[in-house]
Amino acid sequence: MKYKYNILVLRSEKLHKNMPKLTYLFVFLYISPLLQAQSQTAYQAPLDLPLYLSGNFGELRSDHFHSGIDIKTQGRTGHPVRAISDGQVSRIKVQASGYGKSIYIAHPDGKTSVYGHLDSYRDDIAAYVRDMQYKQQSQEVDLYPEAGRFPIMQGEQIALSGNSGSSGGPHLHFEIRQTANQNPTNVLSYGFPIADHLAPRFRSLHVIPCSGDGDTEVETGMRSFSLVSEGNNFSPGQGRQIPASGCVTLGVEVFDYLDGSSNRCGIHTLDLYVDDELSFHYAMDEFSFAETRYINAHLLYPEKSNPANWCTDFTGCPATVWLYGKMIDQGKIRVPVGETRRIGWWPGTWPETRAG
Repeated sequence: MKYKYNILVLRSEKLHKNMPKLTYLFVFLYISPLLQAQSQTAYQAPLDLPLYLSGNFGELRSDHFHSGIDIKTQGRTGHPVRAISDGQVSRIKVQASGYGKSIYIAHPDGKTSVYGHLDSYRDDIAAYVRDMQYKQQSQEVDLYPEAGRFPIMQGEQIALSGNSGSSGGPHLHFEIRQTANQNPTNVLSYGFPIADHLAPRFRSLHVIPCSGDGDTEVETGMRSFSLVSEGNNFSPGQGRQIPASGCVTLGVEVFDYLDGSSNRCGIHTLDLYVDDELSFHYAMDEFSFAETRYINAHLLYPEKSNPANWCTDFTGCPATVWLYGKMIDQGKIRVPVGETRRIGWWPGTWPETRAG
């Protein structure tokens, strides 16, 4: 599901020769859903509970992108955790931090499912882990059972949900990775029954002057504007006209929300259009753990000190980084005197997650 937000219009003018060039950013955001086809999954849900999320794939976290989804477990531990498909246990890890007790299942389709923050393993797996802990004389172990030791059938119980490791409350951390390279992929793309009838919401807009840009007159200092909801519209609290100087870049604070939860989640895609031409495209479908540190370039750095206000900076990191499908002129928007620019935003969520 994509939602269209229009921001109109960037306009530059110079009232007389002694005045600096001014760009006016007229902000008008309108939401209209674009329906897309839904798909079904061959996977079974990892819990017997309704799938309400407290976190989704690609969220902006401290020094990393979130590599899975966090499924609520009604504030309790001990719910059966089930294999989403046939496969075999390929890895079992016990650690004091991180995912705590976790289990990895390799599937014949080239995917590996990961289940974290578990309370306990099923009996035969727990016995194996206990034996290996005694052999290694360590509570923390990272085990790779030989192929065929723990064959798993779809829907088979493998563990109980918990609150182990670096967990802030009972929940199941769940991932689907590419087995070949262990890259985490967007779980919401697989059609699990996760209800999402809520549009993303913008909270703030940040206008950043260009620097080191030749003859362009620039103003120093970033300016931030809260965006106020007006029904299906968003606009800056002081009105839709924002003055700026000749060349600017933009940062936005935007979150997605899902049914059954008040948690702020990450968006799947974000497109920026300038004069109806795609200028910037961001999509969170897959990443490698070696690249996740690029979140520190993806974030609008002045806002990074407050995780509640983390924003996407459209100048971003190098254009070759996986999540930028397109970025023109490093995200710079140039507005010659007397001309206008139409700015449009298209944040997107996964249509496959819309249930009901």
